[in-house]
Amino acid sequence: MKIHYPIIGIWTLLGLIVQAQGPMSSSVDSPKGPQKIRYTIEKSTLSSDDYVDFGAYTSNGKLYFLSDRKTWPVSWTDDDQQPFLDLFVVDLKTGLKAEFAGTKINGKLNEGPICFSKDGSRVYYTRDYVPKNREKTADGAVNLAIYTAKVKANKWEDEKQLSINNIDYSVGHPVLSNNGKYLYFSSNKPGGEGGTDIYRAKVLSDGNVGEIESINGDVNTKGNELFPSIGSKDELYFSSNGHEGLGGLDIFMAIYKGDIYNRITNVGYPVNSDKDDFAYIPGEMNKGYFSSNRDSTDDIYSFDQVVPFRFVPIISGVISLEDAATKGGINVELLDMNEKVINTQVSDEKGNYSFDLAEESQYTVRYTYEGYDPQNIKISTLGDGFGLSNDIIMKKDNGVVISLNLSALKTGLAVEGATVTMIDNLNNRLFLSQLSDPAGSVSEPMLKLEENDSIDLTIKIAKEGYLTKEVRFQYTLKTMNDISLDDFFGNALKMNRVGIETGIDANYLIDINPIYFDSARFAISEEIGRELDKVVAFMNENSSMQIRVRNHTDSRGTTTDNQIVSTKRADAAVSYIKSKGIAGNRISGRGFGEKEIINHCRDGMDCSEREHRENNRMEFIITKN
Repeated sequence: MKIHYPIIGIWTLLGLIVQAQGPMSSSVDSPKGPQKIRYTIEKSTLSSDDYVDFGAYTSNGKLYFLSDRKTWPVSWTDDDQQPFLDLFVVDLKTGLKAEFAGTKINGKLNEGPICFSKDGSRVYYTRDYVPKNREKTADGAVNLAIYTAKVKANKWEDEKQLSINNIDYSVGHPVLSNNGKYLYFSSNKPGGEGGTDIYRAKVLSDGNVGEIESINGDVNTKGNELFPSIGSKDELYFSSNGHEGLGGLDIFMAIYKGDIYNRITNVGYPVNSDKDDFAYIPGEMNKGYFSSNRDSTDDIYSFDQVVPFRFVPIISGVISLEDAATKGGINVELLDMNEKVINTQVSDEKGNYSFDLAEESQYTVRYTYEGYDPQNIKISTLGDGFGLSNDIIMKKDNGVVISLNLSALKTGLAVEGATVTMIDNLNNRLFLSQLSDPAGSVSEPMLKLEENDSIDLTIKIAKEGYLTKEVRFQYTLKTMNDISLDDFFGNALKMNRVGIETGIDANYLIDINPIYFDSARFAISEEIGRELDKVVAFMNENSSMQIRVRNHTDSRGTTTDNQIVSTKRADAAVSYIKSKGIAGNRISGRGFGEKEIINHCRDGMDCSEREHRENNRMEFIITKN
């Protein structure tokens, strides 16, 4: 990368006159990120040893890029006697030679990079800042600015500077978010993390933008971050010399989740090298462009991503003790959905821990430390699971605490002032009688319990305007963990306003996890029984309620076999619920086989296991209340 070009050199990109930093690492295997060779690359025929060419951007079948090439002799040069950069465009269908693009041709200004709105009606581009009313910077440097114009019949009209431009610092490298709501860019404005950082601003209706916003997450460093671009899943690609890389500028990717950019990943060799690699632009069908000076001058390369990124979900956090600073040596266990320990770890001296997880899975994480209450959390990577975080403060052990948090089912708001009573059936005594606090909570320690002791409580919850709930909690202590009744009963203990409509699937009212049977099986497993117990508790709360069980299968196998197994599964669920004391006239069932497929996975369609599972479902329809 030639550092005398203020648009491309990160040290002069934003008007800075700083020497290039050396590579942070020369080892190809050093960066944290994908270790597979994920790309094939090829130098574009657009590039030539005679010119500087970089910053490819595609829109509406055309490729735009920056170059110092000229189609006729010119006298415009910068202070180093180098020609200025201009925007060029090539038609990707015809492959005709590069032509000038933009509002001004071959002016005495550097121009680019560029981006268009999704409908192509507006363009944003970088250009040297043009001072107004004899403005001057303190050090005499030429900074960069972002301009915008309307696009009409391939002509750029009504050009104007954005309000975020400033004579004393630079903004450049614009790119729009997929939804068009934000413009992302690089800037060396004061108050950032380092030399140049990536920011964003809301796009206004007139094409201008609002206030500059820092992006949340781990992207910006004390080094330099620039050339942002957005992928199809809103992931952010950028170039940096502040994250661990192969040398010079490297290209990185950050996952976007919850308006936070994290899980910074080096895209790896051969896109990255020990030279400067930048201006990564993802395109369709895993193809795209990037720029590099690995071959002495800045050139444009095309890439084909032959191995897509597949990130490992992770759970991480910091553990501390309530009466001490962050503490190491705390035991952390990862359990699968069958409560089998599959990984163990001890927190480091700062209390940090982390586990890699499998996709589409459910886990329990258990935290234990002598003299403190054990804690369990349930986590899931169904649908996502990247960057899960759970910080824990462990409390002094004061016996097994039974707790309950009451909330309204529809609004999720805490229910204050509900009368909660618990009868200890083993000792025939009143164990607890409390009003729920403003957070909807009640709790009480059971001080004289030991492992393998039994608990048998009848729990009643009442408040005017809500359905009265009564459940029986029978449990054998496997560990001395505190007990949250929410974990056992889920939505079954959420407060229902008086009046439940018929025709509603109880799955939407109580916290029933998806019920899956093994292939061609219909026996009620312990796991399925736990879910059906929630239906029993719900029906006990509503003594006049009647429910019809409807079981469905996917389309795999024959229609006849699916109908038979579906009917047996519905019958098995009904028999189980009856065995728990529900009268036979209140519960009925029917199997529907593959008659009511809810997605595209019908006979002959190629579907994933997850898609088939959407059709393997059990419904609990309220027929009378």
